[in-house]
Amino acid sequence: WDNVNKNLQALRINSVRNAAYFTGANAGAKIIAAIADLPATGGTVDAQGLEGAQTISSDILSGITKPVRLLLGAGTYTSSASVSISSNQKIVGLGPETTIWVYSGAGIAMSLSAADNVLISELKISITGAATDGIKFTDSRRNTVRRVKITGGPTRGLYLRGTAGISSWNVCEQLDIDTAATAVQMDNAAGGAVTHNTFLQGIFRISPNTGTIVSIAGDGA
Repeated sequence: WDNVNKNLQALRINSVRNAAYFTGANAGAKIIAAIADLPATGGTVDAQGLEGAQTISSDILSGITKPVRLLLGAGTYTSSASVSISSNQKIVGLGPETTIWVYSGAGIAMSLSAADNVLISELKISITGAATDGIKFTDSRRNTVRRVKITGGPTRGLYLRGTAGISSWNVCEQLDIDTAATAVQMDNAAGGAVTHNTFLQGIFRISPNTGTIVSIAGDGA
């Protein structure tokens, strides 16, 4: 009980964990501790209490396969590590102008590999490092990216890739992508496929105007 603000502060309520009250050197460590404390059946990690400028120095979902719904708040979360998202995991902010995920690392900001039923929603991904991709789907199906803004200098803002499997039935809704090279790329290696993906009400730009807005390639790309 907080006697100053007169509200209840709870570390755990059923399958919900309040990340702000877990021990950790930074926001990332607190979120990791909260996720680890969830039961094997998964649950929700509410990180909305971690507001303002926050630091994340490791993959918050590394090795995690249980269902997790991560709620981010009104803050700027600066991460030097990619996030590896597995099936049935969700990252939800308060809107792309309110929840800012700043990625300062290389490679991929948020990555799905053979993942199903993932949701990334209501946030902005701002690339400040040498990233190749803002969000990348590899052999992933039935996932949703909704109301996400991707800005900065990655090679690709959104990348859908089929290697040994299929990236299909994904829904990309109300995306705002402004990158330096390619806004959206879809391609496959021999034996893989990218098919039946839906794009709704998106805005795709490249700055400066010397790149590719949408790139589609076939086998062996």
